[in-house]
Amino acid sequence: MQNQETVPTSDASSAVSSSQESEQISQPPFNNTRSDLLNPKTLQLLENRANLLSESFNHLLGSLQTSMYAKSAITLQHIELYRNTVDKFCTDVHESIDSMESFMNRLNDLNQELKQMRNLYHNIKELRKTVEIIQHNVNNHQQNPSLIFLSSPAGEQEHSSNRNGVESTTYEQH
Repeated sequence: MQNQETVPTSDASSAVSSSQESEQISQPPFNNTRSDLLNPKTLQLLENRANLLSESFNHLLGSLQTSMYAKSAITLQHIELYRNTVDKFCTDVHESIDSMESFMNRLNDLNQELKQMRNLYHNIKELRKTVEIIQHNVNNHQQNPSLIFLSSPAGEQEHSSNRNGVESTTYEQH
């Protein structure tokens, strides 16, 4: 028994054998009689074609498997990249929220300090008015030393006795 077809071992022989195979497939090797089906030559040809088909199918499955592994690896990389991006985004958002809370706390602290500064401003303003009153009284006393009591610019004085019975003068401001 001699094989009519050979199994391809290289790319060049594969092209030649596939062209021979297509010619043989297009021409039926046997008639539809029972004696032709049991012919050893026909059985050998059928076996060779089945082996070629099996090798082609194995090659196709191998290519499909390799392609699926490559696509799965790329998909996994994309999923990891997406996960890392979402994690980084969430971290950045949390840091931004923490920074904003810190900023708001600092603003509240500054606001409290400004309220204290406002109170200090009012105290300084009152002190300045008192100094002006004293300065006015000193100027009036220097111009007219015969005055016994100092007078305020508003001219209101109040006399009171302290614990020792000594009178003192206080000034009211309006």
